[in-house]
Amino acid sequence: MPTYQDLKQEVVYIGEYELEQCHGEVGSNNSGVYVNRYLNGLAPDGSPWCAGLVSWCYMNGADHTEMLMPFKYSVSAIDIYNQFKKRNWIVEYEYLEPGDLIFFTRVGGHHVGIIRTIDQARNICTIEGNLGEFPALVKYKYYCDDGSIPNLIGYGGPR
Repeated sequence: MPTYQDLKQEVVYIGEYELEQCHGEVGSNNSGVYVNRYLNGLAPDGSPWCAGLVSWCYMNGADHTEMLMPFKYSVSAIDIYNQFKKRNWIVEYEYLEPGDLIFFTRVGGHHVGIIRTIDQARNICTIEGNLGEFPALVKYKYYCDDGSIPNLIGYGGPR
């Protein structure tokens, strides 16, 4: 019987695949075949897609592990955060696992990424989409949780 840890491991693999294939924006900002796939018909072309990438990876991870999607597919980072909060899935750094999520505020809204790795020195590597100027691709981002991550809301993941 698969566990949430199995699911989260699969989510990381899927996110890495999206990164390795250089998936992201094509043609114009917040647009293209990959962005539309992540938005999953829930938002128009041109919409922010970080949460869509996270939801898409979780949906496919759930399919690959023959589990149910643990949260409602969303293209809103704060919606995913609130879903996790309702389920008591918001966690402190000490309890992070690969496949958990990191949430931020940012100009005009919120942002979310997938935790890829964490270490004892409080270094975090994430898989994120919709970061930077066009053409934004799925990419790795590195943080150190020493209390100085700008605009950090928190972390969460299925438990």
